[in-house]
Amino acid sequence: MPEPVDFEKKLLETLGEAVIVTDRDWRITLWNRAAEALYGWTSAEVLNKPVSQFLRTQYEDPNETSQTAFQTLLRRKIWRGIVRQFDRQGKPVWIASTVALLENEQGEMIGMIAVNRDITESKRTGEKLTRLEQLNHMILKGNTLDELFYLYAQGVANLLPCTRVVLWKFLDQSRYAVVWQYHPAGDRWVQGGEHSLQGSLLAALRAVSQPYCIQDLSQGNYALDGESLCAEDRSLLLLPIRPGMDVRFAVGLVHSQPGMYQENDLNFLLPSADMLSMALRQRELMDELRRQVEENRRLYEKTRNNEANLFRLSRALMNVQEEEKKRLARDFHDQLGQAITALYLNLTRVAAAVKTAFPDLGQNLDESLNLASSILNQVRSLSLQLHPKMLEDLGFVTALRWLANNMANSVALPLTLSTPESYLPMPREVELAFYRVAQEALSNVLRHAQATHCWFTFEQTSTCSRLEIRDDGRGFDLQQARLATFGKSLGLNNLFMRAELIGANLLIDTAPGKGTRVVLEWYHDGNPHPAG
Repeated sequence: MPEPVDFEKKLLETLGEAVIVTDRDWRITLWNRAAEALYGWTSAEVLNKPVSQFLRTQYEDPNETSQTAFQTLLRRKIWRGIVRQFDRQGKPVWIASTVALLENEQGEMIGMIAVNRDITESKRTGEKLTRLEQLNHMILKGNTLDELFYLYAQGVANLLPCTRVVLWKFLDQSRYAVVWQYHPAGDRWVQGGEHSLQGSLLAALRAVSQPYCIQDLSQGNYALDGESLCAEDRSLLLLPIRPGMDVRFAVGLVHSQPGMYQENDLNFLLPSADMLSMALRQRELMDELRRQVEENRRLYEKTRNNEANLFRLSRALMNVQEEEKKRLARDFHDQLGQAITALYLNLTRVAAAVKTAFPDLGQNLDESLNLASSILNQVRSLSLQLHPKMLEDLGFVTALRWLANNMANSVALPLTLSTPESYLPMPREVELAFYRVAQEALSNVLRHAQATHCWFTFEQTSTCSRLEIRDDGRGFDLQQARLATFGKSLGLNNLFMRAELIGANLLIDTAPGKGTRVVLEWYHDGNPHPAG
């Protein structure tokens, strides 16, 4: 059985991790086979020599130094950390190191033992993943196809070795274009031309919609376009870019040496290719949204212009209607009214002569006179409804009072009337609109409401003129009523149009079984305010 010390040495020699043992002067006393493989020096070359002669140690933690690490070792008897060292060829290696203090029975330091594990690959992978994550974030900052490819090409060139990065675009079923080629060595960007898809590598990529890598282009019968892929190219990593359902772009990493790319490189870049696809789709959606917004803005402007034209036409139509009503009222009053008056006077003279000679005809003549008088009153009333001449002759408030009393008396509807003693004059077209709204609202009450009472109020403040007509009738569904009368008669829609033409607010508050309240408000500053 070997001595304990010899046994421990043999055990350390068999470990898969590099083991280095020194004495108290940091001279190497043990350098196992794993240390030889890791650093490149043999045990015979390093034994009894200072460890610093072979290993240049740099600490990952910027706050760590050889002195602070030694103090930690003395205090805790152990130190753990990540360091960067260099092998015999000067190549840096990342090491996960554990150093333990060796002491004698009296507790005095007699050396140290270091167990070092090579983590260079995992460190590189971690750095690649960090750069890949940074690349994914950078891609989202690109606004155009060019910007997205610039960010992507520069990012992947830092992740994997390449002679250049190429972006292709599929134009249709038979052609593709070389959009950009990025040369990392000279930081150059080159645009390209169009080529046929037939028999090309890109045709295969588009057909299968899957990424693939080629170890050596010279070993296969590949059709090269001579521009983005040429005879000097050997290694190729090809990734499809799918902004939507179809492959519309492709990205390739090209290298002049064979065997530069493996399947794990392909898998490593797939998330970034998916991110690029997502970013392109996002940009397309944003562009579509911008186009839609611009189209909506154009349609909105067109609608505003149409509304302005409609407003002008409505105002002109109202003016034409009022002029026509004024002409008809004048014709009724001057022609038909005078003719009926003349008829009435003639009948009166005839009655005076006939009653004496023919008493039996007297009653018939009296009935004719009453009928002529009634027709004359109806003609005068119709003339006033067509054109409220009272607005010109007696003033606005008096005309309103006459309108309310006359229409209520015509059907014996109880009316509560309230108007101000003093009146702040409004523009002529505003007075006419108020009068017409009152006329239409009262007409609706008399014809449809089946009310037992009506309240008619006109009031003014220093800022607002307000008309309210309220009844206790059966009410109605306003929306259905407007839809039912739209395009058939003026009715309710006419009320809203007249209010809009003078910049006033109209409120109709009603519901089946709950009466109706019509409120028209016009603010003297000319700006609309909520009606209430």
